[in-house]
Amino acid sequence: ITGLNSSSSEFAPAFDPSGQWLFFGSERDGGCGGRDLWVSYRSNKKDDLGWKLPINLGCGLSWPGFDDGPTYFREKKSGIGTLFFISDRPGGFGGRDVWMVSHRNGGAFSAPVNVAELNSDADDSRPAVRADGLEFFLTSQRAGSVPQGATPSSDLWISTRRSTALTWSPPVNLAPLNTSATEAAPALSADGLMLMFHSNRPGGQGGLDIYVATRTKID
Repeated sequence: ITGLNSSSSEFAPAFDPSGQWLFFGSERDGGCGGRDLWVSYRSNKKDDLGWKLPINLGCGLSWPGFDDGPTYFREKKSGIGTLFFISDRPGGFGGRDVWMVSHRNGGAFSAPVNVAELNSDADDSRPAVRADGLEFFLTSQRAGSVPQGATPSSDLWISTRRSTALTWSPPVNLAPLNTSATEAAPALSADGLMLMFHSNRPGGQGGLDIYVATRTKID
């Protein structure tokens, strides 16, 4: 899409619930070094070519290393928006961790906070948060993942909470969806009933293919 893309690489696009804001990672010029978080806006969510020039979310949010994998939700009642993302900055548990920033009614984002209850000493990456902020999916090779030879495979994990004021539950392996192959990059539909991810499991077209899992209701 002209305007969103650059001569560098762009990664992991994620909409806000309104469909008007698009967050993504990029290594384009004008950032803070490494991979940074960027955002673009369109006034009409049905205009797929109406995106404005992306804006870097700032060096108070990104750092010179790796920042990517954004996923965002906004509480209608309080006006508080929360952006979760992946970073390898100091202060984590090892490798890449889940971090978060928040803001109210479109104001400036807070300082990044490590979401300790979601992280492990393995790489934790490519998250997806449900629109109401009560369910969180992520990719991880942490202990408890399906073995892939002598090492854990990349699996899908899930965490929940009963209220946005509470901490997340310990992540649980999504065993029905995982195999000893790679499962990663979950993306949840707006109604929370469809989960898309990629996998290189047997039976695909070759390499990483897109898979979908559905449920009839949210527990």
